[in-house]
Amino acid sequence: MVNKLNESINFYLNTEEFNAAVSYTAERTGFSGELIEKDYLCSLVLMFLNETDSNPLIFKGGTMKKSAMKLFFMIFKN
Repeated sequence: MVNKLNESINFYLNTEEFNAAVSYTAERTGFSGELIEKDYLCSLVLMFLNETDSNPLIFKGGTMKKSAMKLFFMIFKN
């Protein structure tokens, strides 16, 4: 998973490729580019915490469970 985290960070740092992906996603979903970037960064933080913390992250509540199981699309808004 560390390799996946490094790949994800490198993808974010590759500004041209990342911006193209954000623009494409914004066009397809109707979400703003800023919101998509924020969601990506929140996901990176969660991935990092999962990799570096000896205690696994446990999420409660239907929204996160449904999102993790890909039952619906959720994006971080806070």
